[in-house]
Amino acid sequence: MITAVRALSIGTALLTAAVVLPFQAWPTNGSTADRPPAALELARGTFTPPSDAAVILSAGQYCEMITSHWGWETCTGIEAVVLNPSPGTDATVIEAAHSGGHVPLTGWSDAAAAELAAAIEADLRASTAAQSDILDLPVDFVGWRIPPTLDPDAAVMFYAVDVAFDGETATNISATLFDRRGFVPMSITPSIADPSPQDIVGLIRDNVSAYRAKADEGYGAVRPGDARMPDGT
Repeated sequence: MITAVRALSIGTALLTAAVVLPFQAWPTNGSTADRPPAALELARGTFTPPSDAAVILSAGQYCEMITSHWGWETCTGIEAVVLNPSPGTDATVIEAAHSGGHVPLTGWSDAAAAELAAAIEADLRASTAAQSDILDLPVDFVGWRIPPTLDPDAAVMFYAVDVAFDGETATNISATLFDRRGFVPMSITPSIADPSPQDIVGLIRDNVSAYRAKADEGYGAVRPGDARMPDGT
């Protein structure tokens, strides 16, 4: 099964991190999990898994998994969960799109990245401690694989961390896909043991490129009068 912990929203409201921990095959015997269509329709875009082995969980299935096995109180805010969406990826969680306003990416700096990393780490440490209490198992933040990194050309911010679940360390990847109205958070669980930075960037590329914003919802589609967040991330 997948086991995950969801972080609290950080002060900048740019993302809500979801830590996805060790993955084992989710049972699909007799289930209603669907093979992926040509494109999975989402609120502001589509997600087309590049792997023929991909399985899209129904809302009922992923809600049961999230509440019964991850220890979350609710599955509210999740738009899709896809198992085996691409080679090297065990699971991808796509959260509901945030609509707080278009996010300018001109304020990114080393200082801003360090501040964001500190906020994310504090969130993750609090979340893993809470999940330890709920599941009665040790869940601990281990450290950073890749610090918060912005690709302004792709309008994507990503990072990767290691988390130990009951003594087993796994890497979690988070990507924030900025668009016209805000952003779409995505969490990626690698199937690769001890992934290198190159492995991680490749998985991000595979999953982010599988998402396509609708024609009028992309980052460059912002129009005069659209809501905007303050400059800087």
